[in-house]
Amino acid sequence: MSREPHLESLSHELCYYTLSHNDRSFIHQVLVDAYAAQTAGETSKPIRVAFALLPLIAVNRSISRAGPPPPDPVRR
Repeated sequence: MSREPHLESLSHELCYYTLSHNDRSFIHQVLVDAYAAQTAGETSKPIRVAFALLPLIAVNRSISRAGPPPPDPVRR
């Protein structure tokens, strides 16, 4: 965990939020990977950083390929 208590507290709140949704496998895993990448430091093993960044790169590519969302229909 982070050495900064406020970041750890925010991480716990975000974990609760992501786990409260039905699509836990996607949204929670992105949170876990992002947190691992952001809290990596000089003493972190390279494999930790690789395992954190590779899934994030894959998610980014799949979102980029999907393109922008369609415009909202105008309600009358």
